[in-house]
Amino acid sequence: DDTAFSASLSREVNGSTIVFNNETLDTDSAYSTSTGRFVAPRSGLYVFMMSATTDGSSDFYTKFVFSNGNSQQKVWVDSENGLYDSSSYMSFGWLNAGDYVYVDAKTMTTNSMFAGWQLVVNSNAIKSNYPVFLAHLSSRSSKTPVIFDKTHSSYHHGYSVKTGAFTADRDGVYLFLYNIEALNEIVRTTLRVNGIEKFETRSDGRHSDYDDTSAVTVLELSVNDQVSVGVKDGTVDNPESLFFGVLLIEM
Repeated sequence: DDTAFSASLSREVNGSTIVFNNETLDTDSAYSTSTGRFVAPRSGLYVFMMSATTDGSSDFYTKFVFSNGNSQQKVWVDSENGLYDSSSYMSFGWLNAGDYVYVDAKTMTTNSMFAGWQLVVNSNAIKSNYPVFLAHLSSRSSKTPVIFDKTHSSYHHGYSVKTGAFTADRDGVYLFLYNIEALNEIVRTTLRVNGIEKFETRSDGRHSDYDDTSAVTVLELSVNDQVSVGVKDGTVDNPESLFFGVLLIEM
């Protein structure tokens, strides 16, 4: 009964609603290759992911649009002549049956993708304390940890806008994504668990002014483990830099 879908682009498209025409998974026929919309077949917590690609001399923003008004952060895609650029991010929403979600952008090219799945059946008791969050940076920062100080959705749990850290309140397997934007320089960042660096990413804005790099990881955490993003070199640009996390499986 799980709801999941994945779709990509096989050609360049233009327009405010991006219609991903190459559907590779759709368990409930909930995504439409005619409208570009995913319509929730039942109420619950849904997780969405998107990767936007462009080439040539092009720059544009992209974001998820939720019919229930759930606010979403924009990310920018910037490319120069002869070069490609892409940006990725993940988000979540507590949806009612019939609510829909789509990707907004003025253009996208081949290999861009849109996917999502239902993670939790709707419950008001669960909403207030289920570990999930999306936060972005409102001003440039070179501090460690990076404090992504603006959260999205009235339902978020576990992440602190004061410390920049997510704290696990239960043992489980968690999914995290962070997207880091650089402006005119190299920015090196790391994902940290309890202050220990797990891996490093590099965003290089020296050749095209801006550059975004995203990383996704799955971690097994214990109660009170903390996950954050650290800066090794450079200054993280705003507001496209963001941090997302969600509990996949409680153990």
